Amino acid sequence: LLKPLQSNIYKVFLGFSSRKAYEDYKKSSVFREHFSKEAVRPLAGSSSAHASYLEQFFYPISEEE
Repeated sequence: LLKPLQSNIYKVFLGFSSRKAYEDYKKSSVFREHFSKEAVRPLAGSSSAHASYLEQFFYPISEEE
């Protein structure tokens, strides 16, 4: 988890050695508790999935949005 010094946008970058490792991660409690759609619902964000890694950006949803 990377957080810039002057912002409240978090970047999550996870690498996987294989598709099976990625699928196992998606079934894990770490994913369910921190990165599933339900877990990140209070945050706005974007994500991109590639062959060997998953990249997600999260930032708090302001009261004005």
